[in-house]
Amino acid sequence: RELELTRELAAAFLSAQHPLELYRNALAQITPLVGASFASVFTRDQTEHDLLKLVCAHNWPQASARYLGQMRIRVGRGPTGRAVELSDAVEVKDVFADHGLREWWEPARELGFVALISLPLQNMDGTVGALTFYYDARHEFTDEERHILHLVATQLSTMADRAQTLQDLRTDNDKLRGQVATLTNRVAEAE
Repeated sequence: RELELTRELAAAFLSAQHPLELYRNALAQITPLVGASFASVFTRDQTEHDLLKLVCAHNWPQASARYLGQMRIRVGRGPTGRAVELSDAVEVKDVFADHGLREWWEPARELGFVALISLPLQNMDGTVGALTFYYDARHEFTDEERHILHLVATQLSTMADRAQTLQDLRTDNDKLRGQVATLTNRVAEAE
């Protein structure tokens, strides 16, 4: 199972041109393999570092789709926000059995999930977001699942960094090509 997940992540990376595409490809392949109903990736908002914005969702209920772009979670609030704040996985085997998560009961009913696990996405700058898998029934996470999901989050973080680096290099190369073309034209005009 671990090899299959690693293979799917590698395939997602190889077919992606930028981090968002990597997240989309990876969630589409990984979510069913881990038995989750749907999944999301939240990253820190560039303008408000204490807020997380949804950057990718897989298989979310259609009724909520129009609100996805507006979704924000404060770091430290809810399982996803706590995973980012603590830089550690946060598991909820039954959101409705946890009175500390009462404010999440209505969203859980609306979206149709009972259990979830949120794993931090980290790079050299620290925790930059979270990968969250949602389950439609109560779910006890085994040590093997924790290990595999942690591996997925670690590999996804690393691959997202690499995808961003490649995107930055492509952008820089395009700028250089433009500058070289401009200089070439000036030289040709001067001759």
